[in-house]
Amino acid sequence: MTVAMNRVSETYWPSRGWIYKTTIPTKGSSIDVHDELLYFDRLLTLLDDGITNRLNVDGVLKTRRAPAEYAALYAVYRGSQLDVLERMRRMDVPDKLRSIHGRLIAATQRQIEFYSAFVDAKMKDPSVDLGRMLGEPALKTVNQELWAAWTEIKRLYPNLDTETGEAIERHLCGFDVL
Repeated sequence: MTVAMNRVSETYWPSRGWIYKTTIPTKGSSIDVHDELLYFDRLLTLLDDGITNRLNVDGVLKTRRAPAEYAALYAVYRGSQLDVLERMRRMDVPDKLRSIHGRLIAATQRQIEFYSAFVDAKMKDPSVDLGRMLGEPALKTVNQELWAAWTEIKRLYPNLDTETGEAIERHLCGFDVL
């Protein structure tokens, strides 16, 4: 669904649905440990919400608005993404996947920090765009944590089937700012 970014507001925070809305094939997945499969299934659902929040705030930052509007819309994003973070923290995580989960929590925290810095920069200079924010440390950390999580998943599941792998990878990529 295409959303007009200038229509995103404090009262209209669209639920877009991630364009790569792929799911793990629960019967055909090569992840054959029930708790691990359940974890990834729940994680992708949660990441769908996080991706929507990221896409909304990213779209807002591509439009020209008054500084107060940027601040108000960041507050909506922040509240929504903090909810995703809290739900992520409450997830049941199999021992085997704890390090991956820790990286996802770190990436979420740093994503929130990055967009705070982006909004601050945008309020000072409306011409600021993502390209000018590439040196922001929080952005680098988000990207590094998500890549490290994906690398760890591939290491733990060397025979991961294509459909499961693509579903997980697409969600991690969609959650990444870059």
